[in-house]
Amino acid sequence: MPNTTPKPYRVGIDLGGTNIKAGVIAAAGWAGSGAGPGSGGRTGSGARAESGARAESGAGWADTGPGSDAKLGSAAGVAWASSPDGLPRLLAAQSCPTKAERPWREVAADMAGLVDSLLTELRISKNDCAALGVGSPGLIDSAAGVVVFAGNLGWRDVPLAAWLRQRLDLPVSLSNDANCAAWGETQVGAGRGCQHVILLTLGTGIGSGVVVDGRLQEGGVPGGMELGHSLLILDGEPCTCGRRGCLEAYASASALIRQARAAVSAEALPAAEHLLSGQHSLAGRPSDQPAAAGSVAPGSAAPGSPAPASLMLSLCGGDLTRLDGRVPFLAAAQGDAVAQRVIATYIKYLGEGIINCVNIWRPEKILLAGGVAAAGQALLAPLNDYARLRCFAGAKCFVAPIEAAALGNDAGLIGAALLPPDDA
Repeated sequence: MPNTTPKPYRVGIDLGGTNIKAGVIAAAGWAGSGAGPGSGGRTGSGARAESGARAESGAGWADTGPGSDAKLGSAAGVAWASSPDGLPRLLAAQSCPTKAERPWREVAADMAGLVDSLLTELRISKNDCAALGVGSPGLIDSAAGVVVFAGNLGWRDVPLAAWLRQRLDLPVSLSNDANCAAWGETQVGAGRGCQHVILLTLGTGIGSGVVVDGRLQEGGVPGGMELGHSLLILDGEPCTCGRRGCLEAYASASALIRQARAAVSAEALPAAEHLLSGQHSLAGRPSDQPAAAGSVAPGSAAPGSPAPASLMLSLCGGDLTRLDGRVPFLAAAQGDAVAQRVIATYIKYLGEGIINCVNIWRPEKILLAGGVAAAGQALLAPLNDYARLRCFAGAKCFVAPIEAAALGNDAGLIGAALLPPDDA
């Protein structure tokens, strides 16, 4: 009789434009929940990597050894670890530079080399590995295992799953990197226990993954859920996709930085005031609460006095090129009026995009990942208030809470590892 004992390990790869990261997960006895990607709703010794490979075993993680009481962590520190309740755990991870300018086979060879290196380090046989999952940027045909297009890699029609399957002799699943992050969060992260979850990653752009009825949604043809490229403002700001007015152009981390720089730039003050006043935007009035009588907040001026520079300028050392997504939140927390208006406007842009998601899918949770999400309740509290007040029938039905994702930068790797094999 064939051996039907579940194999105890899974391998995940998060392929990025800058780095490749691979990890091995102990998943003995774990069956997962829901189904992986694809229209069918599938249920749920070697060469070292090149000299640039960096071992990350145990770094930044809670104790996962015998007797550990480590629980699911938070976005701020220990992202994800083993627990006594049978959840999978990350045993080790390694990474190396992508060097995306090379032919794709060389990049794929480094991916395979990381897997070999990890299994050698952990003394794990491939025979004990259930599958390899890969999260890749770009347009992915999960059923065929092909990267149809990945602009930051310069790839077109790359049969990545088949190549890795032949090289490593493991079942291989391939999905979009944001899909993998959403899958990881739904399986063992902040969305655990939910069947309907939407993840938005707020970074250079806006990535997204949607889980409905416990299944990753990828549509009936190759692609994914590109919620960042849904329209927010007709003929608005230019987007990297070639359109104008996409959500990404207003609510990504890059957009927040652009808006903040405009607000503190003397040359851009008229444009910033135009933006923040709500003209040709969704902003409306900057604040519904008037300032206390006689008070002068940082970034504002007493009547008749010249307007002082925003605190954001001093927080970035007077160099606007150093202003990042943290600066507006730091300045707003210290009472800077300009920063507060920037954040209020940003929350309205992002909130409108989230409301569209809620009105379409009615998820159980909306999860936010990426650098902006690290602002915590300074972002989440007003964002939840904004969405609850404006969702269709919000006062009469459940509105998904907006929460921070829990798995940090390892979400894609973990979700990839937990994808079902392509032949499942």
